[in-house]
Amino acid sequence: LVCAALVVAAFITARRFYDSERIGLIVALIYGLCTYNWAHSRTYFTEPLAALFILLSLYKCLCAEKAADYIVAGVCGGAALLTRADSALALPFVGLYALFRHSGLTWRRRAVIAAAFGAGFLMLASWALLYNEARFGSPFKTGYGASQSGKSGFVTPLYVGLYGFLFSPG
Repeated sequence: LVCAALVVAAFITARRFYDSERIGLIVALIYGLCTYNWAHSRTYFTEPLAALFILLSLYKCLCAEKAADYIVAGVCGGAALLTRADSALALPFVGLYALFRHSGLTWRRRAVIAAAFGAGFLMLASWALLYNEARFGSPFKTGYGASQSGKSGFVTPLYVGLYGFLFSPG
């Protein structure tokens, strides 16, 4: 269901961005049929859910007319961060788009947009920080890092990984 919602979100976002229902449909079809979205629809991976929240955040920024819309966009961004910590890499670009979407805005209006987006984001992102503090002893530790052997990064031998990637049935 998440992957189907992601295709719908791709459609409404592209339709709004390009102001064309035809282009929205083409983008949705390409995304739904020509990417890993199809394969992810049968799994419980978190990537599609994080992508859905990021795309919804972008969509709300596209449609935003008042500060409450930017709060909702920030909440969607915070939900993406709660879903996957690496969503934090994409969210600054969504926030920058929200700030510079219109060229004629005053700096005061941009400050309101930034505050609204940030407040919505922090409503959910603070939960991730509190959870990390309670579980790992630091708000910035996520549980990803060094393995029990003390090594961090890619520790599987290359030939084992390539064999599994190229010749495994799944």
